[in-house]
Amino acid sequence: MLSHGHSEGKIQWLWHSHALPKKSRQTTTLVYSITVEVRAKLEATKTAIEKDKSLTEAEREIKLKETKILIAMEKLKEAHVQKLVVKVMCPDGFSKMLVVDEHKLARDVTAMMIVKLHADNDPCYCLLERLTDLHLERVLEDHERVVPFLACWPRDNNNTLHFVHRPNKYRLLTRPQDYMPKTHPYATGKDCPFDDNVRRDLIVKELFMVQQLPELEGQLRYMCGSKGKWKKHYFVLRKSGLYYNVKGKSTSILDVVRLVDWSNVDIYTGKEYKKCYKAPTEFCLSLKPIGPTDTTKHHIHHVCAQSKYELSCWLHGMRLAKFGSQLRTDYDQTIRLMPWLELESEAEETDGGMPHTPLESSTEDSDGTEEEIIGTQVGSCSLDIF
Repeated sequence: MLSHGHSEGKIQWLWHSHALPKKSRQTTTLVYSITVEVRAKLEATKTAIEKDKSLTEAEREIKLKETKILIAMEKLKEAHVQKLVVKVMCPDGFSKMLVVDEHKLARDVTAMMIVKLHADNDPCYCLLERLTDLHLERVLEDHERVVPFLACWPRDNNNTLHFVHRPNKYRLLTRPQDYMPKTHPYATGKDCPFDDNVRRDLIVKELFMVQQLPELEGQLRYMCGSKGKWKKHYFVLRKSGLYYNVKGKSTSILDVVRLVDWSNVDIYTGKEYKKCYKAPTEFCLSLKPIGPTDTTKHHIHHVCAQSKYELSCWLHGMRLAKFGSQLRTDYDQTIRLMPWLELESEAEETDGGMPHTPLESSTEDSDGTEEEIIGTQVGSCSLDIF
């Protein structure tokens, strides 16, 4: 319903909001608020330009016109920003609804949840993506954007996003020696003249300043999809991807084939590999192609190790190969935001809930309890054994 009236010789068309449907009234209110905001910006700019005595009348008009164009472009960009209403599961079983735009990082959404739940400002909180139908899950890195991967979920799905606490979130930075292969000179358990703090500093420098990956290679069982057979292959970790040799143990560039490119996959883990994928052990990880889940689930690469220690080495090695120095950047940003934490303080018996116990290389749990030794985040992973 429209009406018109005269004001200073100009016709003004007014919407009677009570005559509109509820959705239309909301849209009208939003448009009105945007219009008021734009007018306020223009008035402020116009006032500033008029106060500038160094400008001529023509220059003022040109500058005002340029300002109008900039404001219009800014509003157009905002209008095209993708936003999603996201349901995040809480540790107590309840859930919270958040409006998340495409620029929000996992760190930002985690901070929003901390505020909503009035939780402690703890850096070990993070977001966990759970693909229920595939029995896979991963913890998001601080720098990952939330909306793009949520857009890959099928329309009708059972996937969930969880707000979780992982005490070992930054353990790769505070205790990197626990994740080095046995051949590494500074690995936990190796005879070394340096104490834990010096070992840590040397390894962190090697990984993030020199950007040298741990030398990881060895036999792993491999299967593609969900109904294939597990076969032994000799694998090699490199910055450009995960490589394997079908016939032997040669690591020559002429003998190995690249299985995945790190830029094209996400790393997942699970707890039911024996039951769901008929795996030889539970110490497995999955490399899922980035893209819609319903089209990529048949091309997931599953890799199976013989022990928790072996799995942790491969998982953290893959994490380093995929994200590189960005892991250090995430950690440094956390230190800047929360300097009182002193995450790099001298090694004690426990460090923020992270026991300094050497990793076991056995293939069976000694007591059947939840393993915290290897940590709980491997960038894209949240399996209890690391």
